[in-house]
Amino acid sequence: MNGKTYTPIACGDFDYLEIACMDNYDVELVMHNEHVRGRAITTNNDKTGEFLVIETEGGERLSLRADLIHKIIVRSKNARFREHTFTPTA
Repeated sequence: MNGKTYTPIACGDFDYLEIACMDNYDVELVMHNEHVRGRAITTNNDKTGEFLVIETEGGERLSLRADLIHKIIVRSKNARFREHTFTPTA
């Protein structure tokens, strides 16, 4: 987390995260100052926000805040989408 209060993302943007998880896509996520790559596992939420859980090539599971994701790029073949840029949140 970056200390910033969570801002919910648009439902349409969250749908892309859910599709990536349903099909376990290999994804690259463009975050604020980094790129994170792994296999989309699941989404979850708690009182601090909504998250995308990915598994890295090394087997580490990372829980990434959805409002910090700027773009998702799908590396899997035959995917339903190739990339999606998220609507900026306030």
